[in-house]
Amino acid sequence: MMVRRNPFFMRFSERLGSDANFLKLFSPGVLDVFPPSTIWETTNVIRSSPGGGKTSLLRLFTPNSLLALHAHANLPPYDELYTRLRELDAIQDEGPTVLGAMISCAHDFSYLEDLPLEDVQKERLFISLLNARIVLSILRSALTMQRYKFPDDVKKIQLSCAPGIELPKGIPVQGTGSDYYAWARQLEEDICKEIDSVLPFTKAIPGHGTLFSLWLVNSESLLCDGARIAKRVAVMLDDVHELAPRQRKKLISLISATRSPTQLWIAERLEALSTEDWFSEGNKEGRERNTIYLELHWREHHSRFEKFAGNVADRRTDSASEGQITSFAGCLSDVIEPTEIERRLSGAIDKQVSRIRERAGSTRKYNEWISLKEEVKGSPYDQLVEWRSLEILIERDLQKRQKTFDFYELTEEELQANEKSNVRTGAQLFMNKELKLPYYYGFSRLCRMASSNIDQFLALSGNLFEVITSASILSLSRAVPRINAERQEKILKQAIDKKWREITQMVPNASDVRCLLEGIGNLCQVETYKPTAPYAPGVTGIAILMSDREKLKNPEILERNELYMRLANAIATCLANNLLEGRLNHKCKGREWMVLYLNRMFCVHFDLPLDYGGFREKSLDDLCEWIGKGSSESRKQETAAWF
Repeated sequence: MMVRRNPFFMRFSERLGSDANFLKLFSPGVLDVFPPSTIWETTNVIRSSPGGGKTSLLRLFTPNSLLALHAHANLPPYDELYTRLRELDAIQDEGPTVLGAMISCAHDFSYLEDLPLEDVQKERLFISLLNARIVLSILRSALTMQRYKFPDDVKKIQLSCAPGIELPKGIPVQGTGSDYYAWARQLEEDICKEIDSVLPFTKAIPGHGTLFSLWLVNSESLLCDGARIAKRVAVMLDDVHELAPRQRKKLISLISATRSPTQLWIAERLEALSTEDWFSEGNKEGRERNTIYLELHWREHHSRFEKFAGNVADRRTDSASEGQITSFAGCLSDVIEPTEIERRLSGAIDKQVSRIRERAGSTRKYNEWISLKEEVKGSPYDQLVEWRSLEILIERDLQKRQKTFDFYELTEEELQANEKSNVRTGAQLFMNKELKLPYYYGFSRLCRMASSNIDQFLALSGNLFEVITSASILSLSRAVPRINAERQEKILKQAIDKKWREITQMVPNASDVRCLLEGIGNLCQVETYKPTAPYAPGVTGIAILMSDREKLKNPEILERNELYMRLANAIATCLANNLLEGRLNHKCKGREWMVLYLNRMFCVHFDLPLDYGGFREKSLDDLCEWIGKGSSESRKQETAAWF
């Protein structure tokens, strides 16, 4: 089998080559994030941690992508995506209905803050540069849609501003694309020259106070050869987190005050949000703005994420293997084969039974439960799960404050009432720890490890795909290669441990972040592996009171308490980078809590379950102690390094 370079490591949309290849690998499931009834009626703000898929979403609505999709409309694997976009009215039989113009905010804008100008002047130049690039981007997209060449054919475009909008001096209310191209190009060049210049600011460049360009490029008056180009126009700003904080704040305020005929989309990383934003009650969006948090959407619809991830994986597997492997999940064993663990199971059941009988002692209380387990059929692994589950239940009963008489035998009905699925999962986790029996394997658990982030899913899957392709190349048969459970776990643990070591290179406040995550992980380990498995299948997070959360967003409190400030910044960094997953207003024990779950990938690092639910309540002082101890240890290590 001929296999190209690993497609799971081709994560950014700009690296996926041709539009046809991009579309081939694009999974339609991600379009579920858009509410169909309002997608074209509001400003869409798309947020995620790195690798959430924001840029790919925007690229899908650009002319090149839509035209390529229209050309392949009835061919697999494009047909499903075409159908979904048709349902969203982004494309129809005649062609694309939306003219999307994509602008990256990663270039030049933030450099304006370094100019020796008053803040008001910098702000107006920022808006000027944005207006110029919106016009240039729309002209380019319009010509692409009409299959003309940019900028050679700009004269074929006609523009006219919506009535009632006042334009800055020197900008015509209506004219040809050539007129607006010359104006926008000159303005962009003048501003960029000043950014690059080492000399004092010399040229008077007009500053703008509004995004008038959104009225200038509206779909009603944007024509080519006298005909309307598209049903609607969408200006899509990518990498908004790269703007200077003051620029981003100004942009958001302009959007809030604007209801233009041109739709505006914004894509940014969660790192753009301030610490205060993370501890605020959340976005109170009006009808004018729809904010989409990609990871949050998938967490609330995990079955959809699993389906979406499977579709993404299958498309990449099929493309790389030239159709010889069509199912990525099919290459991952979801059961433990007896031959994998035969040596470790040898004598394990007998030891488990002996341990249970010894713990039960001379009492008759558990006789029926033990007899029922002795009748269980199945593989040695399944039998061991049954016995390990029973040990947990007996341990719980023995530690009850109110105990039944020893002569009372617990019944089968009582066993069934207590032996829930989470106890069995907890037993499997204990067996992973005690006997090194595989737990982290299979496609469903792989999707859990991704923590609702498609980039994280692709990174983990890529390591597995390397082994799949190697096995396929070395195989003498044409059978689809299949990785057993034990090898999957080994590969995934190695990849995740590497990610854990890279945390200090990934984020700001790295030392505090690592101390916080280690504190949470170590606490969860202790609670998860208690003999009674009280929070089966385990604990994977902590919770702070909502009232304590209020303290972490209070500037006065943070200024007085350095550790609180460091803790607030560490939590905000973890949330922005998907290292922790937050849940607000969780009711427990008559109080409301903010729950912070570990990224599921780090649950593997700490040998924890992948389920949600189990958490331990902690005070702010407890969390600050973790950070304080960590910084103290770091100082000791730095001092020791000198001797």
